[in-house]
Amino acid sequence: MSSSFSMVPLLGLALASFWSAAALKTWHANAIDGVELVAFLGWLTILGGYAGLIVETTRLGLLQTEAFYAVWPGLWVPMIPILATLALAASLPPLRRALVIIVHQVGDRAFVLLHALRIAAIGGVAKGFLGVIPLSFVLPVGVADLVFGLSALAMGLRWPLGGYAPRTLLFWNLAGIALILPAPALMQMGLPGPIYVFDTPPDARALFEMPMALAPMLIVPCFLICNAVHALSLLLRTRERHGDGAQSTLLVTRRLV
Repeated sequence: MSSSFSMVPLLGLALASFWSAAALKTWHANAIDGVELVAFLGWLTILGGYAGLIVETTRLGLLQTEAFYAVWPGLWVPMIPILATLALAASLPPLRRALVIIVHQVGDRAFVLLHALRIAAIGGVAKGFLGVIPLSFVLPVGVADLVFGLSALAMGLRWPLGGYAPRTLLFWNLAGIALILPAPALMQMGLPGPIYVFDTPPDARALFEMPMALAPMLIVPCFLICNAVHALSLLLRTRERHGDGAQSTLLVTRRLV
């Protein structure tokens, strides 16, 4: 199973490359300063280090032990990148400003099209039907992720015809988060323990094998972080009620965050 081809590592590389290029573009445009850029790169480095930790713990077999399954990992392991980002953004204003301003500077269309990468969930759906990973997880989560990715592609391609209102994009991003909310519970229900419901092989233990382990532990949470940051940027823009130029909006956004 672990030796089968997976798009998951490539998705991680694509996300890191997109955010890095977006941050550098924003910095070169003088929309964020050096401190904000360093804060952003620090956050990205932490996520990269966490990816390395996932690879190493999986290689050592630490994610395939009864002791690991006993602590209900399905419910909290996918939350690690999200909670870490929330904690850092809440405690570090330069990081918070950098994330929101990068979205503003790069543009809504780019951040919508970024989620077209979620079409890669079709690979997970195929593996579910091939018996590599559990259908109990793939059908409700993977199919929803695939549909959201297709909606991102459709919206991005239609953009030149007129784009979308901030409120529409806000609700779209919130939908992108809501579609994945059942994932932790479904994952835990496929792991040995008191709520081990989906016990037909392959169960959710297959999700903690490399390279698949990167998906629920890092890649999918990072897509949700993208949804949340974009939603925050849009929410701040809906609160902006004076000025009509891009510079005015940017200044208001900087003050609000």
